[in-house]
Amino acid sequence: MVYDALDGKLTKRSIEALIQDRYSLRCCPQFLGPMLETLHDIARILEIEMNSANDNPLIDTDTRKVYCKHQTHYIFCLLQNKIESKL
Repeated sequence: MVYDALDGKLTKRSIEALIQDRYSLRCCPQFLGPMLETLHDIARILEIEMNSANDNPLIDTDTRKVYCKHQTHYIFCLLQNKIESKL
């Protein structure tokens, strides 16, 4: 290739042959990797939130007691923080 350049054979670029892949193909892994990681994290957070008891009242089915603790429950704060950190 160096000899071709010295002989003047590489002065014109052939339109048919690309020297490198298109930019969108080259940057796909850097874009899609973090997005897929975020989607996996969000799915894990949603699964934990849907299976947790973070709402009032909390009912114990074994003792048939109802626990009504009026506290502030930050529902989906972890999910919100995860989404906002990727924006």
